[in-house]
Amino acid sequence: MGTSMHYRGHQPKARKHLDQVADQYRRSLERPHCAWFGYNLSDFSQSTLARVLCLQGYLDQGRNLAQACIDRTQLARQKVGLSFSLFEAACPIALMLDDMEAASKHVALLVNVTTELDLTYWKTMAGCLQGVLLVKQGKFDAGLATLRASLEACDEFGGASRYPMYLGAVSKALSELGQPKEARDAIDQALARADRDGEEWCVADLLCSKGELARARVRSIVSSRAESCFNKAYTMARQQGASPLGIAQRAASCSPACRAEASGGRMGHPGPGIWAVCRGIRDGRPPGREVDARIALRE
Repeated sequence: MGTSMHYRGHQPKARKHLDQVADQYRRSLERPHCAWFGYNLSDFSQSTLARVLCLQGYLDQGRNLAQACIDRTQLARQKVGLSFSLFEAACPIALMLDDMEAASKHVALLVNVTTELDLTYWKTMAGCLQGVLLVKQGKFDAGLATLRASLEACDEFGGASRYPMYLGAVSKALSELGQPKEARDAIDQALARADRDGEEWCVADLLCSKGELARARVRSIVSSRAESCFNKAYTMARQQGASPLGIAQRAASCSPACRAEASGGRMGHPGPGIWAVCRGIRDGRPPGREVDARIALRE
């Protein structure tokens, strides 16, 4: 239930269910229960919980919990459990935070472990994350080739979780390689796939990517299409119980002038939440959870 709620974009409900599972195992005096080819169900739930925490803005807690899952599975020599913790938590969290050192270490470990296991599914998942890492490192040709090969393998066995996120990385690579139309097609495909597969958790991020592509296409101060994408992303993140501040930072970076000045508004006039946060970023006021709380009250 907790995992389903996470992927459907209901992060507070997901956290509640996953916390309950973790608490049951913390209070259990029995040995850890294993199922599904050796998964420790406690690590299974806590790996997903780590990602939920990061989406909600609790970055240090999420990162520390992911590392704890890795440490336990390595100590217990549970290779499948280690693969899951790396795939579900450690790798995507490091990539989300642009921590290239940690991402490189975790992805390399995942590749090594899945190669030893020689299980097609896990090797394919490792390939997807390796492709995302290459794109993040600026190796766009290699990243695009790796992602396309891995996603083709995913299609052969019926798809995989986080498929829309990987399509988002494909779009990024295409954009950087000077193929804007193909990049826009890829991000539209990613959004359609997220809707089809029930992966609403990543839609806000994909909308930001679509906004960035629209902004790159129209060199005016603010593209109305880009603005619409960022506003939708910000609203969706808040509705899902995720932190919208990363979205505001991307919007501010994409359009440093901010919506207020582009439309001739006054600096002190309270506008839509995302642009209020953008003005704070531009003026040197780092966003925090208390800033978002004030915006929520004002709206």
